[in-house]
Amino acid sequence: MITEGTWHETDGELHPSWRKAFNEEPVGADLTSPCPSCGRQTLHRWFRLDFAKPKTILGVDYSGHGRAWEWCSHCRTFEHYMDGFVPVWWDEPYSVSSDALTYHPEAIEEARRKSLPPV
Repeated sequence: MITEGTWHETDGELHPSWRKAFNEEPVGADLTSPCPSCGRQTLHRWFRLDFAKPKTILGVDYSGHGRAWEWCSHCRTFEHYMDGFVPVWWDEPYSVSSDALTYHPEAIEEARRKSLPPV
């Protein structure tokens, strides 16, 4: 059972549709695709560049080695990639302290919400 307010990783059944949503929109922090878990258009991604060392892999340019988080801000489903590459197009839309980063994207989501214009 999923408790409201807690983060939970994608499961095996959800993973293919999760990958499809993020792969179909390979650029940008905020996606327009609906979340495969809850159906809301509240999917986001965020990268942290740990080591700048530009490289090209299969025709895609990267700034260097880092980490990635993908999540839904509504249902709080997420995936975290602790070992990967940060694409050259990435430009942090909001800052998050390295000390605040954890496996789940709570600190990133908090920074994202604070960056939004007041309603």
